[in-house]
Amino acid sequence: MNVPHSVIGTTLTAIGTSLPELVVGLMAAKRSQGVAIGTLIGSNITDPLLSIGLAAAIRPMVLAEPSGLILNVIAPVTILAVSLCLLFMYTGFHFDRREGVILCGFYMLFMLLLYLLDQGTLDPWW
Repeated sequence: MNVPHSVIGTTLTAIGTSLPELVVGLMAAKRSQGVAIGTLIGSNITDPLLSIGLAAAIRPMVLAEPSGLILNVIAPVTILAVSLCLLFMYTGFHFDRREGVILCGFYMLFMLLLYLLDQGTLDPWW
């Protein structure tokens, strides 16, 4: 199918790290909101730092020049998503069902944006 090894490796790593966190997050959400938020924040800080740190300790890495996709799409969407989460947390430090649906919808829009950019349907501005 000519899928690059990096795509397969990244996908398997993402699934392998995300599914256990999802299960733990759902179990913690049923028991305590504070534990669920702490688990999610902790895992999202630990995963990239530990993964990149261990990989670089084993074999030094060279990062390529950032692409227009990273600088013009992924970074701003990440900042917007974190701001949206902080706004929702400011309203009582909990996420209700409506806010969860909004966050899931935001993720779906992000995935649609990436798909349209990949297909060439949407003209990139960079």
